[in-house]
Amino acid sequence: MAQRILVIDDDSSVRATIKLILASQGFDVIGAGSGGAGLTLLKHASFSFDLLICDVVMPGMDGVKTIKAVLAHKPTLPIIAISGARLRLSGASPLEMFSLAPGLATVKCLQKPFRPRELLAAVTSLLGIAA
Repeated sequence: MAQRILVIDDDSSVRATIKLILASQGFDVIGAGSGGAGLTLLKHASFSFDLLICDVVMPGMDGVKTIKAVLAHKPTLPIIAISGARLRLSGASPLEMFSLAPGLATVKCLQKPFRPRELLAAVTSLLGIAA
C-alpha cells in the first residue's frame, strides 16, 4: 500500500505540483487548501496519513497553529513545513524559528521554491525510505 501524504497549502498550484512530484514516486497525496480543512481530513478520514507537508504562511489558521494542532492529535506524525515568505524587518524565513519553538524542533523545513529532489529527499528521510 502506498504511503499517504497530506499537503496543506492555500496555493492550489503548489498543492498540485507537490502532488505531481510525489505521486510520480508512488505516494498517495491528498491536498487541503487551509489548516482547518487539513485538520478535518486528519481527524475524520477513514484512513491515516504517514506524513504532513504544511505551508507556514496561510490566511486564517496559519501553518504553525495547524502543525501544533496536528501534533496534539498525532504527536508522532512526521512533518515538513514549507514557506516562501520572508520576514519584513530581518529578511529571515519563518522556517528559521521552528528549531527554537517548543515542540516544533523535529519539524523538517523546506524553503520555497524547492527542487523536486529536495522534496523527495525530505519525504524519504522522514519516512525512513531509501532514496
